[in-house]
Amino acid sequence: MDSVLENILQQPFVFDTLIRKHLDGDSLALRLAGMELSRFENVIFTGMGTSLFSAYPACLYLMDRGCRTVQWLDASELLHYGMASITSRTLLIMISQSGESFEIVRITQVLQARGISPTIVGITMTDQNSALHDRADIALAVSDSSETSLGAFKSYTGSLVLLLLLAKRLIDPKPEPDKDRERLSDLARKMSAYFACWQSFLQDESRRMPHSIYCIGRGPAFSASLTGALLTIELAKSNACALSGGQFRHGPIEAAADPENLFMVSAPTGRTHEPLLRLAGELAEAAARVMLFTNAATESGLSVVRMPELDEYFSPALYVVPLQLFSYYLALSRGLKPGAAKFISKVTRSE
Repeated sequence: MDSVLENILQQPFVFDTLIRKHLDGDSLALRLAGMELSRFENVIFTGMGTSLFSAYPACLYLMDRGCRTVQWLDASELLHYGMASITSRTLLIMISQSGESFEIVRITQVLQARGISPTIVGITMTDQNSALHDRADIALAVSDSSETSLGAFKSYTGSLVLLLLLAKRLIDPKPEPDKDRERLSDLARKMSAYFACWQSFLQDESRRMPHSIYCIGRGPAFSASLTGALLTIELAKSNACALSGGQFRHGPIEAAADPENLFMVSAPTGRTHEPLLRLAGELAEAAARVMLFTNAATESGLSVVRMPELDEYFSPALYVVPLQLFSYYLALSRGLKPGAAKFISKVTRSE
């Protein structure tokens, strides 16, 4: 088994690590004591690639509960166009697998040079010393070990869940760690139980190599779509993009005219699963190749990958796995070594 597939299949163990690191004794709540949202003028989530994407559900969670001044912005844009929005009363939540990404390091340097001291929460893969770990007021780690292959698997799912736990504790002064422990244990059980059927189906589907791949989602699940598209580009060196289901109707739906394109629709039950199911049905009626990931009841005629029932906000932690597996098997179908990089290294240190 190569390192990419190993990282994908080891993801259930990340939830066990999060329980041990952050929920036993509710250590996360203790570390966040005094961090009420009322202390801050604004909240900014920032990172690059899948690190940024992992924060999208937590950002929506805060907005959904009345946080009016929350931003979700990639670190390269924040560095050049958003630094004036950071003050000493900003809660700056920075996510970086290594803690050494160029943009993350540079933002901390600029803030220090300007004498601006926001409250920084740093999310990294491990507790190892890094620029972000050392600069953060509160440094939180996802795991005890790093990922060495190209792509983010355990780091994405772990960061996503940890950020949601963080968001919940910023909102709720009385967290329920026992319920969170059970939720994470349930995620681990369901992910492990579905691996075999996902692998068999997606390995077969990857052999029908598409021209372009469109990863479509809405709400929290859009985080998985963003990650799936990026991994398809990274691992399989294939054309891919992620679009929200709403945006997809405003022009990109014309891509259905090419029967060689593949549309991967993630539709967990929630506020927006019905319009996503309608969209998948319309694409199928137009003879487009559609792969629908859902736990909802669906009409016949669709190629459906059955998913377990989950809380909508935590759903991308599982909905990303079939997308990870598809990108992996697509790379193999194209004669590529998954995780082999031609132009980049594991840590991006230049702009």
